[in-house]
Amino acid sequence: MTKKFYSPRHWTTAQRLAHYTKVEPVSGCHIWQGSLNRQGYGQLSFRGRPAGAHRLAWILKRGPIARGLYVCHRCDERRCCNPNHMFLGTHTENMADMKAKNRQRWRIPMERLPTDRSPGDVAPIEIIIGGRRYVGQATVRPYLPIDARRRRRT
Repeated sequence: MTKKFYSPRHWTTAQRLAHYTKVEPVSGCHIWQGSLNRQGYGQLSFRGRPAGAHRLAWILKRGPIARGLYVCHRCDERRCCNPNHMFLGTHTENMADMKAKNRQRWRIPMERLPTDRSPGDVAPIEIIIGGRRYVGQATVRPYLPIDARRRRRT
C-alpha cells in the first residue's frame, strides 16, 4: 500500500509544489509525486479547483500564462514540474513539437489491418522509441472516435 502525504492547508502553492515533487538526478525533471489527472499530468487543488501542477509551477516562476497558450514540455515527461523544461506555445506549436519528436499516437484504419485477424484478436507488436526496443501485445479492435466511445458507454 502506498503512503499518502497531505500538505497543511496554510502552505503556499510553492510549498505544496516543493513537497510533492522529487528531482530526478539524471534528467533534472521535477517529478510530481501527487495525484495525476486522466492524461497523466500532475494535479493539485488551487482555489478549490483542480489545476495542472506544471502550469502552477510555470506561473510561480515565470508569471501568468496568456489566454490560448499551452505550457509545453521539452522533456516530454507529463509529470515534470520543472519550469526550465517548459515553454509556452499554441496548440499548433505543441502538436508540431510532438510530431517532430515522433511522439504522436498511431491509429491504423480497419481497412489496413491484416484480414486474417478479427476484432478482439491479440497481435504481437514491436516498437522502437529512442533506440530502445519494446515488445508487447496489442488487441486488434476498430477505432471509434471519442464521441462514439462516450455514446457507447451509456
